Amino acid sequence: MLGMLGVLIVLSGCAGSYPEPVSRSGMATKSRTTYLGVVYSLKNRSNEGEIIATLLFSGGKTRYAGVIGVSCNGKAIALLKDDRLDRKRVYLYSLCHRSGIINGLVVPPKTTPDARFFLVGTYLGSWNAGLYRDVPDDMVLSPDGRYLYTGGERGTIIGFRVRRSGQLEKIGLLLRKPLPAEDRILSLGINANGEDLVASVENRGQSFLKEFRIDPDSGRLHPEGKSLSVPGPVHGIVAPDSLMNGNILGGILTGPGTASSVVTFETGDAFGRSPVFVRAVSRSGNTILHQVLFTPDGTSLFVSSTGGGDCSGHSGEIRRYFVEEYGKRLHPGPSLCTRVGGGVHNAGWDWKDRLLLSGRVLIIPEDPERSPKPASGRVEGDHGIVFVPAGGKGPEE
Repeated sequence: MLGMLGVLIVLSGCAGSYPEPVSRSGMATKSRTTYLGVVYSLKNRSNEGEIIATLLFSGGKTRYAGVIGVSCNGKAIALLKDDRLDRKRVYLYSLCHRSGIINGLVVPPKTTPDARFFLVGTYLGSWNAGLYRDVPDDMVLSPDGRYLYTGGERGTIIGFRVRRSGQLEKIGLLLRKPLPAEDRILSLGINANGEDLVASVENRGQSFLKEFRIDPDSGRLHPEGKSLSVPGPVHGIVAPDSLMNGNILGGILTGPGTASSVVTFETGDAFGRSPVFVRAVSRSGNTILHQVLFTPDGTSLFVSSTGGGDCSGHSGEIRRYFVEEYGKRLHPGPSLCTRVGGGVHNAGWDWKDRLLLSGRVLIIPEDPERSPKPASGRVEGDHGIVFVPAGGKGPEE
């Protein structure tokens, strides 16, 4: 049975093997490249998911730092960072698809290139007669870092309290009434104020968004009794960090006969009273959306796509949309033809240095009407990208 649990293995020799930051030229101290932090991502091999580290430097330069450890035996689908619960520590959590395993790691207080990792626990989904069931499809963390939730097959939502040690404690009686077994939870999102969780649900060919109020003391979920019908499954739900543009969420809508589109909607008191707004990013029915990502303040949404737009002959497009009227309108802005792909959670920010981290490192200009500029850096791994700044602290600190 221990073999099936797929306990995360921290590879010996990884710590202390990262190269030190070096200057762009060996001449002047002024030209020294500044070390910004580490970009962590997932990469799936034939039979296991790995956690990959890429060092990030000023100007968008990068350096591959190697495999940190094995996330799970099987397909790793999500990677989350918790830097809110304990200001002196950063936790990373990875989720395995078929097994329902969550692995946790502690990043040292100062995220230097020779950072060392420690396993804090392995947690399983439902186990029945030697087989996993209720397979998870997504994972989300509350903005304050106190609660973590997974959602998947058979209407299963599992919640955990994040302890100060980084370990996860399962929340009992998460829902007073279980969701129907026919429900499949495709994606989960929590709004910026941390009060509401929204689940994207598919049931017998019908698609809905369901909202739950999060009990701030226990983490239990209380159904609000409201759901929104959508014309297709919604994946990759994301939220901004700020309430500047309201309690909005966004995601990717797909479905048979439905063009891949961006959806935005309000949560909280407006959920159910305000409709879901659907915007097709291209007239081409061949367009595939890979990722949507709000800027931290919620005023813009970056959309990665392939198969349409103005990038024929290129591998994909990243376009900025200006978010207006609490998500009711998306005004198209500048775009960049570049390589895109990977899973729905495949980008992150170093917002302090205005760097968008996807397969490439993109420099976001101060002028929002200007197109992103590709840097020389490349982020290894194929999905689940998170960034931990040097020192482990976010730009607001």
